[in-house]
Amino acid sequence: MGMSDTELRNNSPICPSLTATQTNSGPIPLQTKAEYYSSEMRKSSASQDCSKIKILNGYAAHARPSRSIFCDFVCDSVGEKRKWYGRPPDEYEAACDQDGGSVLPPKFGNTIADCRKKYLMMVAINARQEVMEFTRRDFFSSLAAGVTFGPASATSSTEGWPTRPVRLISPYAVGGSSDISLRILAEYFEAKMRQKFFVENKPGAGTTIANQTAARADPDGYTYLYAASPYATAEAMFGKLTYDPHNDLRPIAMSMFAPLFLLVNASATYRTLAEFVAYAKSKPDGVTFATPTPGSQSHLAAELLIRTAGFKGVTVQFGGDAPSYLELLAGRVDATTTALPAALPHIRSGALRVLGCFSEERSSVYPEAATLREQGQNIVAVGWFGFMAPAETPDQIIDRMELEIARALSDAIVRRKLVEQCLEVHYLKGREFRRFIEGETEKWSGVVREAGINKQ
Repeated sequence: MGMSDTELRNNSPICPSLTATQTNSGPIPLQTKAEYYSSEMRKSSASQDCSKIKILNGYAAHARPSRSIFCDFVCDSVGEKRKWYGRPPDEYEAACDQDGGSVLPPKFGNTIADCRKKYLMMVAINARQEVMEFTRRDFFSSLAAGVTFGPASATSSTEGWPTRPVRLISPYAVGGSSDISLRILAEYFEAKMRQKFFVENKPGAGTTIANQTAARADPDGYTYLYAASPYATAEAMFGKLTYDPHNDLRPIAMSMFAPLFLLVNASATYRTLAEFVAYAKSKPDGVTFATPTPGSQSHLAAELLIRTAGFKGVTVQFGGDAPSYLELLAGRVDATTTALPAALPHIRSGALRVLGCFSEERSSVYPEAATLREQGQNIVAVGWFGFMAPAETPDQIIDRMELEIARALSDAIVRRKLVEQCLEVHYLKGREFRRFIEGETEKWSGVVREAGINKQ
């Protein structure tokens, strides 16, 4: 009969009061067991209250390839880095043979001598365990030789990141472009980093609920905000916020654009942007735009078009794209500014017509649509998504996350999935992303003030 998590913790091999044990209950998640053992190891090394410290020798499982092991082994030697996160023993053995290494290191000391730095933490489950004991003196001499646990090394807390699940916060509800694209990226991160990346949806209040949640999170590298375009205008829209959007969160990388388009009912008399503007100017009361939520990029794009083209117009928020399409199809509004995913079926059926694209250049999502600039209106607006983290998150983790985002956005399968969602990959590094946000804040805050749509 297998033991529970509590029983396993009470039988930890780290300190004399907790003896080494074996379980037949099946694999225990790495993020719980390995993290716990690492924590206990750090505490024991700091307090020196263990007369003997036992390290589970996960390598012993190689003799039984059918058994499952959970092993976190990082070896930083010159020009080489190997990481093992719960891989089956046959994979481990094959890789070691290919490297010309030994599957079963003869003793812990030799392993230290081979590597400059090591973080060794092994947990063997469903396997016959060889437990190796050495005295406290041997343990601390090992630390001096290059193995560090916890705060003893500046890199120890970040070197093996991630060692537990990572939270990715979306500011929108399930099913939208933000949610879907973030889940596509999370799937890639999990496959490459061998750790759980889970999406937490925090919609509402113009994305400020999600922004605040991320800003108040521990800066430990395990919480990220998937920021969206309203991030740049939240202060202009709502006044003083419960977080500082300029200093509490740190841009890591922009990931993509969500191109915006001007759509009208296909039965309308205007078939081009110029004809639509002429029609709007001819109406004493102007025209009506259906947009999603207040302060969204679609809303602000419509406001900018009204002011730049010089006609009267009213924007009405319907709480989402789908209700906006219903109003447009019913003829109760004149136009909508929107991203394309949910609109494509109506466009392909001939019910809605695209008059133009708000992007700086024609969008690969729908290249048939000329930009507004091409049609004589100097207007650029685009939805965007990008990753941010609590400001004090360690640089090493930020650098690693930025690298993994870049790799994900270069992956052919990821790119194909994003294109299917009418999204365009647009990668910017942290500093460039920060400058982009600052530019968007200045531009759109002015539109918010001019349109008088702020909620102060």
